[in-house]
Amino acid sequence: MVTNISTDFSLPVSTLLRTGTAVAHQAAENSQGGVWLTRGELDREEYIRFLVMLWHIYDTLERGLEQHASHPVLQPTYNPTLLARAPSLALDISFLLQVPESSWQSHPINATLLSSPPQAFADYTSRLRELSESSDPSGLLAHAYVRYLGDLSGGQVIRRH
Repeated sequence: MVTNISTDFSLPVSTLLRTGTAVAHQAAENSQGGVWLTRGELDREEYIRFLVMLWHIYDTLERGLEQHASHPVLQPTYNPTLLARAPSLALDISFLLQVPESSWQSHPINATLLSSPPQAFADYTSRLRELSESSDPSGLLAHAYVRYLGDLSGGQVIRRH
C-alpha cells in the first residue's frame, strides 16, 4: 500500500512525534500486556519479568550514551544523574525478588529471559548495541527520547489508573 502523506516539518518535534506514533501508541496501550500493566493486573512474576526487560534495555542504552557522552548530538542531553534508570530498576527488581542487589541477575527470571528472549526484546537490545558500536551513535538520541519520555508518560497513565 502506497500512501502520499505530506509532513509539515515546521511543526514542533513533539507534535511530529505524537502524531507520527499515535497508531503505535494505541496498539501498545490496547495490547493485552499493556492493559494488564495499566490496570495493575500483571501477576508478580510477570511484572518482575517486565522490569528485568526494562533493566536490560536501559542498561544497554545507558552504556551506549555513556560511551558517546561527548558526541556532539548526544552531549547536550547526556545527564545520567537526572535520567539514569538502570540503577533504580535494579533496586526495584532486587526488592521484589527479595534478594541482594548484587544477585538478582542470577535469578531464574533473568536467566530464562536471557536464554529465551522474546524476539522483539532481542531485536531492540541488538539495535541499541549496533548504534552504540557504530561510528555515528546519534540514533541513540531518538531511543533515549522514546524511553525516558515515553516511560515517564506511560508511568503517569498507570498512576492515574
